[in-house]
Amino acid sequence: MRIASISYCSKLNIMRNMFLLNSSGIEKSITHWRKAIGILNSVLWTENIYNNVRK
Repeated sequence: MRIASISYCSKLNIMRNMFLLNSSGIEKSITHWRKAIGILNSVLWTENIYNNVRK
């Protein structure tokens, strides 16, 4: 789990850097935030399912 969380953090950092590079306009930044939040939600959702199945 620790290795996975480390790689996940690095992925988030890469996403944040891409977001900072690409956010020239407000609309672009909003769409990027929506994408990032959607990815985060899907990851948390699958983790919840995984944890519930393990119980």
